[in-house]
Amino acid sequence: MSDETIDVIEGGSVLLLGVSGSVTEECCDTLLDVGPAASRAEIRVSFPVDITDRPRLDTGTTGRQPNKHGQITVGDVLRSAESSSPDFDAPVASDIVEDPGNLTGIGTSVSKFCETWSTSDHRIVLCFDSITRLLEHSDPEVVFQFLHTLLERLDGVDTVSHFHIDPDSHDEQLISTVSSLFDQVVDPNDPGELLDESNLEDETDDTEPSLSDGIPATSGSSQASDDDIAARLNDQPRTQEDSTQRRGASSSEATDDDIAEQLDELDSTEPDE
Repeated sequence: MSDETIDVIEGGSVLLLGVSGSVTEECCDTLLDVGPAASRAEIRVSFPVDITDRPRLDTGTTGRQPNKHGQITVGDVLRSAESSSPDFDAPVASDIVEDPGNLTGIGTSVSKFCETWSTSDHRIVLCFDSITRLLEHSDPEVVFQFLHTLLERLDGVDTVSHFHIDPDSHDEQLISTVSSLFDQVVDPNDPGELLDESNLEDETDDTEPSLSDGIPATSGSSQASDDDIAARLNDQPRTQEDSTQRRGASSSEATDDDIAEQLDELDSTEPDE
């Protein structure tokens, strides 16, 4: 594993190899604590088991208070009295996607938050917990394409994003294939440096948590060969470099309508149950 750090000035995507535990939660908070809280907008996508597991919107586990906080709850059977059309521009906003297999709904909700916050010069950070839960409801190939499309959108607004996955729930080939989509892969159990904020335009408040005791980052592409990825996903980018270049080439021109169209196509390709 290398000591390479993630340069967050133009965003970055991280695959976080863990879904629970204090070490993983600490790493998750570190990845969300980017730049001054006063100009930070935070999106959390979660798959709670029941209504009581829904996270609080007022604070993270470190007590930080981002200027904007958006919560997207997926698979919420007991829908509350919240509006079906949330105010994405509010300081605290929540959205619900009742069907965890509705990839279009999940992607569109994230995109709407991004569209609103990017025009107000907020630094957007995102936590997606988790890809493992997503794979419980959709085919791996469809999830791969969904993640590729969503990462294009996030890259287009310089989002610092991380996606949790449980490495113990999947075979090595699947982990390697998913890893190829991300800029870095992070193991919470291997201590080291995680984020490099030295190039941030905004000065970080000295009272904010330090990022010097984070987690080392390692390239995901080294874990999957071209043949491994091609065997599982014939038409997808075959290396991390190809995937990153493809996202960079298209993200600047992608609109919310473009993203929605691509997500609709993904849903239409899912096999009938």
